[in-house]
Amino acid sequence: MTSIVSGLQGQPPQGHEHGYPFVAGRNNVIACTKHFVGDGGTYKGVNEGNSILSYEDLERIHMAPYLDCISQGGFVISDWEGLDQLCEPHGSDYRYCISSAVNAGIDMVMVAFRFKVFIEELASLVESGEVPISRIDDAAERILRVKFAAGLFEFPLSDGSLLDIVGCKLHRDLARKAVQKSLDLLKNGKDPSKPFLPLIRNAKRILVAGTHADDLGYQCRGWTKAWYGMSGRITDETTILDVVQATVGAETEVIYEKYPSIYTIERHEFSFAIVAVGEAPYAETWGDNSKLTIPLNGADIISIVADQIPTLVILISGRCLVLEPRLLEKIDALVAAWLPRNEGEGIIDVIFCNHDFKGKLPVTWFRRVERQIPQTGVVSKHILEGCYFSTTNGELVMAAVKRETLGLQRCRVQQVGVVATQGQQVSGEGRAIGYCELHKGGVIPSSDLLFLAIALSLLTPYTSTFIFLFKKLDSFGS
Repeated sequence: MTSIVSGLQGQPPQGHEHGYPFVAGRNNVIACTKHFVGDGGTYKGVNEGNSILSYEDLERIHMAPYLDCISQGGFVISDWEGLDQLCEPHGSDYRYCISSAVNAGIDMVMVAFRFKVFIEELASLVESGEVPISRIDDAAERILRVKFAAGLFEFPLSDGSLLDIVGCKLHRDLARKAVQKSLDLLKNGKDPSKPFLPLIRNAKRILVAGTHADDLGYQCRGWTKAWYGMSGRITDETTILDVVQATVGAETEVIYEKYPSIYTIERHEFSFAIVAVGEAPYAETWGDNSKLTIPLNGADIISIVADQIPTLVILISGRCLVLEPRLLEKIDALVAAWLPRNEGEGIIDVIFCNHDFKGKLPVTWFRRVERQIPQTGVVSKHILEGCYFSTTNGELVMAAVKRETLGLQRCRVQQVGVVATQGQQVSGEGRAIGYCELHKGGVIPSSDLLFLAIALSLLTPYTSTFIFLFKKLDSFGS
């Protein structure tokens, strides 16, 4: 599907509520609404997985943007080699795949390899009447209309006049500023009254360690240079190590080891350590992960360093990862840098206090992977363990947690207030003494423990899961 994206295709013309689906011009591109309807609600979030939900939810939640795009005059395009997946084994009955897809309304098919066979088979299907010529005319009309509106007939070739300024200083400065503003400070000192950051520039000796400290590819993500991303110095820009070396004082010794040894740690007297760990780049199915622990021996690197040196951990990832309690206790400061790409300066600007931390977590950081509300299509009735960091200030909310066991065999909880309405902060009265996930008005088994925490979540009009703040009552209904 296709639609307008402000910035990529200019601003919608005045007088049009949504704008035309395309705005002609050599600096604009055609946008695509993807992937398939329901792909955002697959079982356990698996790429190209099954969406288990009612037709009503499919239409209300997932279908709306596609219908909007169709109404604006776009066309329908298949996934890359998606045509082959209409039969098992994939592509074994190619003629069936073609007729089914085209007759269903797909206007443009992404055929990567067997395009000659596709053309021959489609022509044969039209000759036999299995695919009406009117369907071909309809598809051609939709595609040509979009191309005319995008100006591709006036300018059929890509405009390369701006290639020389891509990656110029203006662009890099903007990217650096984006990194500065997106960093999330999750922990700053083992004692809140004694913050660990900002770091000292003129320290005697600094250890820089970790798989992500000197790897531009790891600072980026999938679709950078290659489909699934790459490791190593894939561009000419700066790694975390590069910028640390350029930032500290002339008398400061910087020692780098990707996998630091006990010998190095014990032999030198380090003022502090900067450990950068996280995920390798990935895209699509390769990113599916049911554990979400720190890969590439990241936890071991943190542990061996933080056992003996005051340590700042910089986590490079495209999503929240599980942070084990033993690691959090050891480290002195923790920064979620997400994917800073090629501008390591943005990180160093903040941790050495050229700029303040301004990032806010978009979601509450889970304590265990099970803490996430699973995309199963079924509302869980089990109480889930607490979160780590709040979405407001990165406060370690589990630090003062006490466990309480409810005394009755079965008990009910009283709604104090919903955690948040869309786009708003925490609302409701009273102090939250626990949280759980349940059907509205559901019953909680007393054998479970309620953890003293703040459940920070967003409710949308479409959610089938209810998150509440709970308040222990003097007496419970049975």
